[in-house]
Amino acid sequence: MTATATEPVFVHRLGKHHFAHLRAVAEGLPVTESALRYLAIYHGNQAVTAHRETVDAVRAVARRHRETSWRLVGLAIPVSEQTSQPTLAEFAETTPWASDFSEAELLEAYQERYPTGRKPARRLRLRENLLATLSRIEKLVVVPPQATDALAGWYDQDTADRLAAIGLGTLADLNARIASDPQWHAAAKAIGSVKAERIEHHLGALIPLLPKRYGEPAPPATHLPGAVMTRPPLLPGAPAFAVPAVLGTSTAVEERPVALTAAGGVRQPRPRPLAFPDPLTRCFLETPSYRAYSVPPDSFLDATDDVGAIYEWVKVVVGSTETAKTYLREARRFLLWLYFERGLDCLADIKVIDCNAYIDFLGQIPSDYISASTSRAKPGEAAWRPFRGQLDASSRQQSIVIVAAMYTWLAAAAYLPRNPWAIINKNVVTKRATKRATSKAVGEDLFKVLLDFIESRPPSMDRARIRFIFLFLESVGLRSSELIAAKVKDLSYRENRWFLAVVGKGSKARDVSIAKQGMDALQEYLAYRTLPRAEDADGETPLVASNRDSMRPIAYPTLYAHVKSWFKASLDSPGVNARQAQLLAGASTHWLRHTFGNHSMARGVPSDVIQGQMGHASIKTTHDTYGTAPEERLADEIAKAFGGAAASPRD
Repeated sequence: MTATATEPVFVHRLGKHHFAHLRAVAEGLPVTESALRYLAIYHGNQAVTAHRETVDAVRAVARRHRETSWRLVGLAIPVSEQTSQPTLAEFAETTPWASDFSEAELLEAYQERYPTGRKPARRLRLRENLLATLSRIEKLVVVPPQATDALAGWYDQDTADRLAAIGLGTLADLNARIASDPQWHAAAKAIGSVKAERIEHHLGALIPLLPKRYGEPAPPATHLPGAVMTRPPLLPGAPAFAVPAVLGTSTAVEERPVALTAAGGVRQPRPRPLAFPDPLTRCFLETPSYRAYSVPPDSFLDATDDVGAIYEWVKVVVGSTETAKTYLREARRFLLWLYFERGLDCLADIKVIDCNAYIDFLGQIPSDYISASTSRAKPGEAAWRPFRGQLDASSRQQSIVIVAAMYTWLAAAAYLPRNPWAIINKNVVTKRATKRATSKAVGEDLFKVLLDFIESRPPSMDRARIRFIFLFLESVGLRSSELIAAKVKDLSYRENRWFLAVVGKGSKARDVSIAKQGMDALQEYLAYRTLPRAEDADGETPLVASNRDSMRPIAYPTLYAHVKSWFKASLDSPGVNARQAQLLAGASTHWLRHTFGNHSMARGVPSDVIQGQMGHASIKTTHDTYGTAPEERLADEIAKAFGGAAASPRD
């Protein structure tokens, strides 16, 4: 890789931002726009040079590691045809669950919904090959930037020289100067406000930015993120906390109740942010207002801070990706509340009064903690908020249970010295309210209407798959994650019965029974996929597969979107009244699991059998959720005693 005397060198070390640029170009973002976003260039005429240097550097590494797809690096590989189908961006805008999933998962869901032709499919394979190559190379060569790194390693030499002329040699030096002086660039030659903004933006992509403390002396260059830090005392009259740069610049604090410490002092909430950070990152813990937690010497964990401890907790206790997302989401919400609403820094700081305060907070969430209905921002982005709306009874209960479970586990691991949640009444929602909120199931009559609707559609792979999902889940009761992971090799036939081995919540293994309805549905679905029957099929065959590749399992977003789309399509079908349509509008894949529980209970299946089939840890869960007679059965029994069913509203 060479450069003329007038051409700056943009690539000294390969970082994550270089690979982000190449992925963006491969996905179709113009080179200039992507380079301005990721490659620390300051005007568009530098884009071609920066792009070429990045491509040359990554191709060289790819060749050294004998990557056969190295020639694809740097190319844009479009896959769309001129058709009436929406673009990927339009699909994301009109898909309510899109913000919850990664770009790769969203792309898979889009491709499932809008299969491509032969040429686009070939280009798609090329692009997938390229993205996989970039991912492999990134893991091999990218070393995370360190605050002590020289600026010349991450900025072009001309910029590094200009910054060196004003006494800035490392990333930490630049970070400290930006944090202490809004006009830090004024003395630098040929660095105006626009260029300074891009320098700062690129620095933030490399290391966590220090909070801006204008008017205070700049911390020494040796004050690096990760050092033991202290914060001013949270006492009445103490100076207000500065809002970290990632949170905005407002210092206004609304009037809110404050909590008393055990000694009678006041814990003041911090200024409410204009934008929320993602506290499950080092950036959150490396602000100067954070007081490092002193981990007990007898802790069983390797973690040295709360974030590391939370990740260890999730890794140990959670068995599925979707559950992990839920646990991390609740931990994120709790940390933000702890930091901003209670003025606390560590999980160990809370007392009983804080636990009760969090329960109250979940019951009435402030409006500035709730995202706009159209927002699809991710944690750490300016428009992101911790909540999407007020929580219903079951969601509130779930949040409390997860946070309390986290504290129980961390205390058992000797990471926390005590667990105040152990003496808190966590059952703030009545059993009846919980049952009504969680027993989201499709009644037997309505389920038959939905099956008739599916059968009325023209034959297709899409229809074959949804028919299998409905019939299989209604008779087996699997979780979505269990269905996605299931393969033919997990099936077994013994004593004239079919069983499926699954690994469920909490990594607990169990065998579930496959009754005739479920097995017939599977055999028919395999036949439609032109595959052998289950007893003769390849063991790696997924039970539910991509419509484009019968041997490729689908991801959760695809399953979710597939089921939601059929529920939505059925709203106007004959036999669905207005009340049922309103019910189905909110239905999802998980409703089919509840449908199994309700239908089983209504047909007289014993509770312990339902518990074992569904993998509930306690039969109490089964009783609380399905132990009461379903509404339809209850109404039928009452009708027998009092003159039959009431007339239909249409009669």
